Amino acid sequence: SFLGIEWKNYGNCAKLVPEDFVLGPFMQGLNDPVHHKDFGIKGVYSSRTIEGATKFLYQYSAFLNMRKHISFLSNLASVAKQQSFGRAGLMGFAECIASAACGDQTHNGN
Repeated sequence: SFLGIEWKNYGNCAKLVPEDFVLGPFMQGLNDPVHHKDFGIKGVYSSRTIEGATKFLYQYSAFLNMRKHISFLSNLASVAKQQSFGRAGLMGFAECIASAACGDQTHNGN
C-alpha cells in the first residue's frame, strides 16, 4: 500500500507526489473509517494508517524550502475548513499536521 512504503528509503521521492493529491484524496482517505479498524481498541487511539500517513507527510515536507513548507502547513490546516472529520480522521489529521511541522522524532518518542 501507499502508506506501507518506507519513504525515508527513497530520499526525496515523496516530493514527487502532487500537493493537490496530498490535500485532497489523501486526506479524504485518511478520514475514511474503513482504514482505521484498529483505532480505539484497548485504549489505543492510533492506527497503522495514521502512522503511515505521518511518516509520509514528514518525508513530504522535509524537502520543502521554508517558504513552501509554511505555505504547505497553512494549506494542510485549511483542509479542516473543507472536510468534516470523524474521530479517527481528526486524530490522524492532527498527527499529520504535527508530523509535517515538527518531524517524525515527535512521534517516535525521541
